[in-house]
Amino acid sequence: MDRIQKLLGYVIAVVASLLVLVCRLALSDVLERQAELLPFVLAVTAAAWWGGLLPGLCATVLSVLLGIYFIIPPPNQLQIQALADGLNAGIFVIVGTTISLLCEALHASRRRETESQFRTLADSIPQLVWMARPDGERFWFNKRWYDYTGTTFERVKGFGWQALRDPEELPEICESWNRAVKAGNEWEQTIRLRRKDGEMRWNIVRAVPVKNARGEVECWFGTNTDIQDRIEIEHALKNADSCKDQFLATLAHELRNPLASISNAVQLWPAVRNDPDEVRHIWHIMERQVRQMSRLIDDLLDVSRITRGQITLLPQPVDAAFLINAAVETVQPLMTDLRQRLTVTLPDEPLFINGDVARLTQVFSNILNNSAKYTGQNGEISIHVSRDDDKVVFKFRDNGPGIPAHMLEKIFEMFCQVDDTLGRSCGGLGIGLTLVKRFVDLHGGTVVAHSEGVGKGSEFVVTLPMLHAPYQDRRSDHSEQTSEHSRPVPAHRVLIVDDDLETAEMLAKLLRSRRWDATALGDGFTALEWIRARRPDVVFLDIGMPGISGYEVARKLREDEDLEETFLVALTGYGQPDDLRLAREAGFNLHLTKPVRLSSLDDLLFKLPVGRMSIHSGAV
Repeated sequence: MDRIQKLLGYVIAVVASLLVLVCRLALSDVLERQAELLPFVLAVTAAAWWGGLLPGLCATVLSVLLGIYFIIPPPNQLQIQALADGLNAGIFVIVGTTISLLCEALHASRRRETESQFRTLADSIPQLVWMARPDGERFWFNKRWYDYTGTTFERVKGFGWQALRDPEELPEICESWNRAVKAGNEWEQTIRLRRKDGEMRWNIVRAVPVKNARGEVECWFGTNTDIQDRIEIEHALKNADSCKDQFLATLAHELRNPLASISNAVQLWPAVRNDPDEVRHIWHIMERQVRQMSRLIDDLLDVSRITRGQITLLPQPVDAAFLINAAVETVQPLMTDLRQRLTVTLPDEPLFINGDVARLTQVFSNILNNSAKYTGQNGEISIHVSRDDDKVVFKFRDNGPGIPAHMLEKIFEMFCQVDDTLGRSCGGLGIGLTLVKRFVDLHGGTVVAHSEGVGKGSEFVVTLPMLHAPYQDRRSDHSEQTSEHSRPVPAHRVLIVDDDLETAEMLAKLLRSRRWDATALGDGFTALEWIRARRPDVVFLDIGMPGISGYEVARKLREDEDLEETFLVALTGYGQPDDLRLAREAGFNLHLTKPVRLSSLDDLLFKLPVGRMSIHSGAV
């Protein structure tokens, strides 16, 4: 580009000088004799402005020669001695030279400014920028290159950059680069570059040739872009997608298993309904499978809430022994079926924790359930609770198959399965231990897994901050509360409203078997008329009903002053925080998530308070 500009400068010097000569001759009668060479200053300025010093000097010399020959008398003669007659030509030469020097200085300043701007820009971008000569020898690198590679110009100039490449990849890189240099084509390749910490990271290298007017490569301009993080993200997304597919397949498997058991039990029922032992056995199977499905759904909902940051803890002082007993009670049916031996060692003194009872019970029951599933038939499980300074330590140990060393940390990740083969005998979605980790973290504690290897059992250790303030032992309170269930229940009038009338009628029959006066209805409009006519004590309302929703039914009931004391319970499959808020705003006293245990409804109806109470949530 500079060569073209210089050449054009010489052309302008000649053309401009001739044009000025023609104009000066045309105005010879007007201009005085002393101004013979003055107009030629325009030609010198134009040539110097465009081409710099040499074109400006060329215009100066040419202007002097043209002026002496055509303008300074006698005309049409090249009389150099005319310079002695006056200083006009000499002064013009000095002026022309000065103008040429000033223009050259201006061009140099602009080049320096452009180069400075380019270097500033090149140093500020995240890419590694470099320039190479036509033969591929690199002669300039930006600051980012040196910061990234930890090298100096002396080490990487020329072809020294090759030392930063993987030796195994270098021959292929050099061959590809040499082909591009020889052909003068753009070059792009994904390669690995050694960073200053020694890590080999993936980079995309791009280089474009800078060509002159004749199509010759004057230099190469190249960039390196680090794409290591992008590649890792892509791999993580692929792994996540694979985990998602595996999770959905596992979810379908885990839901079909209990459904199959329930379906088989229902089909078997007519054949064995007269055999009390078989009926009892089928009933236990169905209860256990429903509880398993409910547990899976609750875990999924908890994961969703944690992911969105919508988990709210309700901390209160609770004895560590009470939490363990509650967890054991939850998992005991599974351990009994597997004929497992459980040993529980509790401290002599109460150890209190300031925590959410429901969530901590879920933590320990998930760990215990995990141990029971993986330990298998006739296994041994132990629980040991102790104090370590200002912390309470819970240790769950089993003699099951153990955990491989590389999985000890990964097992707390979402959807992680130690055994993901088709033949694995233990169910689960791979989210139980994820919930354990999240809930323990929310309580300011830690959970770690230990195992000496495959076949040598495993141990989970949960550590939680201890509450030092003296509190009474809650275990006695709990036993007193549970004893109340043995007392006769009052005969409240209960209404169940659900568009799935079979579900409503089944629940009504269960309540009637417990001596409650229960009625089932299948739509909200009929329920409104029935409630206004019969005035029940408790109404269980489904939310998602056609025609009129449970929310609307509740609002209409609350508008009636005569029904203010009616206790409204939202019994629904919707259990998100927004659902609880909408239930509260509609006037419900309580929110329960399906499925609900009969014993829980017994407990609710037995303890039914007089008048309205604030909204709560529950899921059993």
